[in-house]
Amino acid sequence: MTADAIAFPPRRKAWATVAVLMAITVTALLDRFLPAVLMEPIKREMHLSDTSVSLIQGYAFALFYCLAGIPLARMIDRGNRRNLIIIAVLIWSGMTLGCSLARTYVELFVARAGVGIAEAVLAPCAYSLIADSFPRHLRGRAIGLYYGSQSIGASASFVLGGLLFQRLSRFGDLHFPLVGSLSPWRATFAIAAIPGLLAALLAFGFKEPVRQETSRAARSEGLLAFLQGNIRCLLPLYAMFGIIAFLTLIGPSWATAFYNRIYGVPLANSGVTVGLIILISGIAGPLAGGIIGDRWARAYVGGRFRLPLLCLVVGAPCLASWPILPSGGPSYFVLALSVTILSLGLSSAPAIIQEISPNDLRARVLAVNQIVQFITSGFSPTAIALVTDHLFGDPLALPSSITLVVLAGGAGGLMIGLAALKPYRRAAVPGWQVN
Repeated sequence: MTADAIAFPPRRKAWATVAVLMAITVTALLDRFLPAVLMEPIKREMHLSDTSVSLIQGYAFALFYCLAGIPLARMIDRGNRRNLIIIAVLIWSGMTLGCSLARTYVELFVARAGVGIAEAVLAPCAYSLIADSFPRHLRGRAIGLYYGSQSIGASASFVLGGLLFQRLSRFGDLHFPLVGSLSPWRATFAIAAIPGLLAALLAFGFKEPVRQETSRAARSEGLLAFLQGNIRCLLPLYAMFGIIAFLTLIGPSWATAFYNRIYGVPLANSGVTVGLIILISGIAGPLAGGIIGDRWARAYVGGRFRLPLLCLVVGAPCLASWPILPSGGPSYFVLALSVTILSLGLSSAPAIIQEISPNDLRARVLAVNQIVQFITSGFSPTAIALVTDHLFGDPLALPSSITLVVLAGGAGGLMIGLAALKPYRRAAVPGWQVN
């Protein structure tokens, strides 16, 4: 029996592992998106500009996520992934609590950076665990289901974060033991740290699976050599998914502020609506993408690659038109449609990249993709703010800023994706290595 022929875990245990990873990811996204929900009160209390507060929800997290990504992915490729997840959950929960205690902009920035470093463990671990738990013809569905947990977590952040902030605002500053008095947005961060501590216990519910397809490891010569040997495929692939990630984050990052600033919708109300949109659309997109991707992968050489191209052709124009539509039904519907389509394309990235990656480099190759996505998506809130602040010079020009940035990004992403199509098809042929 070859290393590639080792049996995968029983299907029931494999899906149980996905369920645990989903629960942990929900708590991670709950913490990650809180600054987007609480942008306006943070801005008021700390006297920040749109650009300054956008850095808290963007690069304060993304930059340090990226810096930690490759070293942590190397540990993931070689170590016990379950134990790494447990440690990471405890750290990012502690740093979320630290956000509530930050008294200066620098302290808040550092706390968010700590969240980013710890969460850099989660996605490469999860995708690596799923790849070693399911055969290839089921990985797209398993990844699609897992990817939906990111939308559940983001939605929970908007819905629960908005409602919790609204409820806490009725009481003014609150007193916590050992912590002291906290304003409502600070108290929201403190309470949001609790689920992560409970989620750490769930990681003990599954065992580390046997690494699969390890005979391919003999062909890998290290991450840098692999990237150099596959540069014509991977470079545009990473860039395309980076742009899709950039576009995908625009809606969640700015929707609550947009509806509040342009149409006067209360923060809690818009937070709940946007959260529900992210929940429904963000689950439907990855699930549909996983099923479609598995079918297209069987029917066509490199068939999964059709998903991100489709999302750029259709999803970007939808996102560009969302902020210029009248408030209410049309605006919310098009926002939901764009989130669904973009998440369908973005969620295909792990399965697409795994098809051309050796097992002993899988976490690192995916980590590079995560880094690119976080660099680009981390700039997403700031790009809108810069255009609003410096090009238009008017906070009420937010709709024009969003439309302009989305159209430019969508066009660039599509051209880059088309450049990657032929090299990827060659890479997806059995034997998988690009010549």
